[in-house]
Amino acid sequence: MIEIESFGVMPVQFQEGTWKIFLILHKQGNHWSFPKGRADPGESPRQSAMRELKEETGLDVIRFIQEEPLIEHYTFRRKTEWISKRVYYYAAEVGGEVQLQADEIREGKWITFPEALQALTFKEGKALCHQLMKTLHISV
Repeated sequence: MIEIESFGVMPVQFQEGTWKIFLILHKQGNHWSFPKGRADPGESPRQSAMRELKEETGLDVIRFIQEEPLIEHYTFRRKTEWISKRVYYYAAEVGGEVQLQADEIREGKWITFPEALQALTFKEGKALCHQLMKTLHISV
């Protein structure tokens, strides 16, 4: 089994009296999730997450909501090989203008957390969303 690590940001903003989260629709796999990608040589996990956020969405981290990342783990098959993937997501308040990376991202949207629970494609992403809702004291 091949092991892969990626790093991402769960981008949030307080808009119109409520927390909203930014989701992206990945071209590869056609799924709704959070911005993420692999580390470049010499990058820390946080640096990787912030760079991927900027590259994929144009957004910048204003402040991290919690020190420790939320961890997503799943396995999948790529052709004949099994992949074990672990993604470390940093919850962060973000700012800036959305500019999607056209070659990787099909769409992006700011939505409420209850909407995100409906939109996220995979159960692992929904579980992360629930964890962040607890941190932000958001009820469904």
